[in-house]
Amino acid sequence: RGSVYCDLEDELVALWNKIEADPRIEIVRTKNRFNPPLFNGYRDIMMNVAVEVDTPTGKISHLCELQVHLTAIKKSEPMHKSHA
Repeated sequence: RGSVYCDLEDELVALWNKIEADPRIEIVRTKNRFNPPLFNGYRDIMMNVAVEVDTPTGKISHLCELQVHLTAIKKSEPMHKSHA
């Protein structure tokens, strides 16, 4: 699992476009929790991506989870906790 932090919404959109355009990456599944946000107001994007990797025996596909956050929302995460 990996996380990416974007300061601006435009950076988040640019990142999405770069991932989508990269022939080595296939977006397998996406959870857009910006629309709608979680019940507690938290927002992010969770992606499962298949990344093509070269190995000595050929190419393989490695499945990864990528979480994309807006920095300001991630910094306010304690406010979005639904329990103590």
